[in-house]
Amino acid sequence: MPYGLRTRKNNDKETTQTSEGSSSLSSSSNCTSPVTAISSANLKCPWASFGCVFVGKQIDLDSHLQENVVAHFKAVKDKLSDLNPIEKEQINLVENEDKGKKRASTAEENSETLLAISLKRESEKLSNAFQALQSQLTNKRIKLENLETENKKLKDQNVRTELESNNHRKRCTDLGIENATLKANLETVKLKNTVAELENTSLKSKVDRYEQRFKSRVVIDNLKYLSSRFETPTFSIYGLDWKLVIQPVDNYLSVFLGVPQGCQHYGWERKNVTFSIKLINPNNDKVSVNCSSSNPCTFNSTTNSLGWNTFISLSHLLEGGFIVNVKTTFEVGINLL
Repeated sequence: MPYGLRTRKNNDKETTQTSEGSSSLSSSSNCTSPVTAISSANLKCPWASFGCVFVGKQIDLDSHLQENVVAHFKAVKDKLSDLNPIEKEQINLVENEDKGKKRASTAEENSETLLAISLKRESEKLSNAFQALQSQLTNKRIKLENLETENKKLKDQNVRTELESNNHRKRCTDLGIENATLKANLETVKLKNTVAELENTSLKSKVDRYEQRFKSRVVIDNLKYLSSRFETPTFSIYGLDWKLVIQPVDNYLSVFLGVPQGCQHYGWERKNVTFSIKLINPNNDKVSVNCSSSNPCTFNSTTNSLGWNTFISLSHLLEGGFIVNVKTTFEVGINLL
């Protein structure tokens, strides 16, 4: 059965013949043995009887025999499987004679092959080294271009920095002038603020004295022991007398603003009154309890006191810090519309 063989034709062009059961052979040698005589006649492969179809010159035949040893033996193996024992023995005798003839040239051919392989390897090494040098040269060139680009950027940046520095110096000079102006203005503002503080202090003092006309503080002792209705001493706001009426109701403390009995003459009446009652927490004024009337009220003989039944829970009163040294302070504010 035919198998793949490689032949050399005119102009050293290489072609590959392929057939079933074999692969194309790719290696070749351009060196010929100096001892072998070169014939111009076309020769058949000695293995033609086993299916090899090679035909070529002596130099090509030598190369063919070196490259297709395995393929030739495979062809022989396939052929022998079809022969009888006598034919196989005759073939073995012929092969043994062939082997004796070829051993003499095998050493020389092997040395040539090793030399070719060595040269090929050295060529590959040189090629790889050359490629490596080319790659290094390319990398160096790229790095050089990058450095030149960076250098250009740095130069541009230095130019911008110098311009910014000049602008900064000019700005500092302008800021120095502005700073002197600001200092003068600041001194003027401080002087104005001092005058304004003095005026505010005076105004606040006047406001405090004015507000005192509308507010009054009432201090009660031992409020936590209170168990029944209690009326505070009379206090004066707007030139009128008032009192607080305090009484525990269930779990709450009720607090009312009332008019003293001595002021309740026949037909008396106090209209358009708004008021607030504040239970002061001496430790933290933010948690003080403050209740105020949302609408103007009228005090008369029918309604002589107004306030809140659940002003504060007794538990909150006792535990919230409103009683200090058995004293409890209420602040009453009244406004007549």
